[in-house]
Amino acid sequence: MVFSVVIIGELLAFILTLVPMRLEHQCWNDLALISLFIQWNGMVGSASLCLLRPVLIRYSNQFAAVVSYLVLLLSINQ
Repeated sequence: MVFSVVIIGELLAFILTLVPMRLEHQCWNDLALISLFIQWNGMVGSASLCLLRPVLIRYSNQFAAVVSYLVLLLSINQ
């Protein structure tokens, strides 16, 4: 699962780097910063959901989905 988060994060970083289509020499710097931000958020979100899994498994799927979504939002905003 971690491999999937890393690969999807890197693909998203490449897309976000290539979208502006600037011809500057800072494309690699932009890619590094965007990749760092996405990977950090992906790993923190994955770790927090893994830690909450034993607690969330006791509740209904709808409640667990809402709590998971809120946890991911809180982890990104910190």
